[in-house]
Amino acid sequence: MYRFISIFLLVSLAFVSNAQSYSEIKSSPEYLWGEGEGETLRLADDQALVDLISQIAVHVSGEKSTTISNEQKGQNVKSQVSFEQKMRTYSSATLTNTERLVLSDEPTAKVFRYIKKNELDKIFEARKDKIKEMINVASTALEIKQIDDAIRYYYWANMLLNSLRPGEDVKVKFAGKEMSASLLIKNQLDEIFSNLKANFKGKQSDGNVYEVEFSYKGTPVASIDYTYWVGNDWSHVNTARDGKGLVELKPGITVDQLILKYECMYFNESQCDKEVNQVLETVKQIVYPQAKISIPVTEKVLSDEVNIEGNLASSQSAENATSSNDVEEVSNKLSQEALMPLVGTMDKIVQAIKSRSYASVQSYFTADGYDIFTKLINYGKARIIGNDMALEFTELAGYVYCRSIPMRFAFSGNRSFVENVVFVFEGSGKIDNISFGLSEVAQDDIFTNHNVDWSSEAKGVLQSFLENYKTAYALERLDYLESIFSEDALIISGKVVQQLVGNVETGYRNNRYVKLTKYNKSEYINRLKDIFRYNEFINIKFANNDVKKMGKGGEVYAVQIKQDYFSANYGDTGYLFLLVDVNDPDKPIIHVRAWQEQPDPSWGIIGPEHF
Repeated sequence: MYRFISIFLLVSLAFVSNAQSYSEIKSSPEYLWGEGEGETLRLADDQALVDLISQIAVHVSGEKSTTISNEQKGQNVKSQVSFEQKMRTYSSATLTNTERLVLSDEPTAKVFRYIKKNELDKIFEARKDKIKEMINVASTALEIKQIDDAIRYYYWANMLLNSLRPGEDVKVKFAGKEMSASLLIKNQLDEIFSNLKANFKGKQSDGNVYEVEFSYKGTPVASIDYTYWVGNDWSHVNTARDGKGLVELKPGITVDQLILKYECMYFNESQCDKEVNQVLETVKQIVYPQAKISIPVTEKVLSDEVNIEGNLASSQSAENATSSNDVEEVSNKLSQEALMPLVGTMDKIVQAIKSRSYASVQSYFTADGYDIFTKLINYGKARIIGNDMALEFTELAGYVYCRSIPMRFAFSGNRSFVENVVFVFEGSGKIDNISFGLSEVAQDDIFTNHNVDWSSEAKGVLQSFLENYKTAYALERLDYLESIFSEDALIISGKVVQQLVGNVETGYRNNRYVKLTKYNKSEYINRLKDIFRYNEFINIKFANNDVKKMGKGGEVYAVQIKQDYFSANYGDTGYLFLLVDVNDPDKPIIHVRAWQEQPDPSWGIIGPEHF
């Protein structure tokens, strides 16, 4: 009883103390503040933030009715949004330097939020920093022809610019000069749209399906997202890969031109970033007329016959091998004579996919291989792209890899993806595994862009591991994912990273940076089961990789990856870190998996130095 009374007195004293501070703050000209009430602390806090944001808007603009008019010539942008509306795009996620007092607890919660007036600049500076970061990401994506990422981040940066205080702009450095961010974005997007070309390749013989090739400055784009006009509405978002894309119209519709529109807003993907999402919902959308194009259609019908050529390749390709010895070593492993039956098998597989006679090729697979093949053809509506295929065959660790069959996977009313599918032959000549290949950019990051003394075989093993890893999420291969995580794996996921002082765990858990959300292996696998159960599809895209070999433990690698994650009801972009042991190429083991939404301003991205 005495203990209960003591606790009650402590809580009461705390509220009295808060009340004293509350009165002082409300009467001080140094502060701006807001109040909220609700049945829960969260509801009360949300109301307090809305009230505070309104006061900030009034203070900054000088009068509550102030309206900001935005007009950007050449971009068809005219918007009138009150500054108070724009201030509402600053939420608890971005107003990190506000303070909170709980005046009364649930079920009649009252919350008081306040901030010093001289702290306001930090709020807007944080958004300016985010704009600069997005411009940097967009510029890097443009260099490697990931046009979708370039457009997305330039667009988002432009929308964030339109949410700043009246008359504000951001200065950025470009080509050694300082210039206005708004002018830079306009120039870059104009340059992208003027150099981005889409050409009609032909109509497939079955269905109302057209093949389109996308290029940027004369070379195939790494990736681009687009919608197309179906006669009475726009299609779902489609992704083209390595320049290859499809337009699928309803049966019976005839057209003399295809009307396409490049995706710019990426609203679904913005849901992982509350700040961007709120800006997209509040600030008037910017429309780029150049993003809408027409492609003349001819009578060209593509043949049903597939022309497959098989080429021998090194663990990536001869030109990417680390030395002449690597080229000689690989070229001696697989003869032209051994290649011919594999080419014949792939010809039958491709024909079976095109004709949807899947069971006819079951004998060309092992039991595991056919199970994965079944998952593949059920991964959305699968369709082969193109008839002329120059496949590369690579021998690695006793397996032969066949790269790459371009396929489109479409999902009902949602979106579609193009993947370069890799088929893996085991020693008997049967297909034992299937995966989605890495993009050319991601492959170059492993094979070409790292001047390190690794064997071509080690690089090939890493490539195969990353391909299997991302494919396992798409094809819901829980068995594979369970097998590659060590029993004591450290799995970190979330948005906020917290720095700890000192080491709190041992071994691979000797990390200085820990997510507020951590999982053990069992928890993570159970979470994946739920994700797989409630999503029509999952698709993962890896962009640039940074791979480092760890100093101890043989073939242990730290991999930092820019990852785009798509599912039926969610999308995000972030940075994935994997600490993986590939000493046994057949049994890779992940000791650490960490994901973060964006680089931390003080220390960047989780990497090997943190473990």
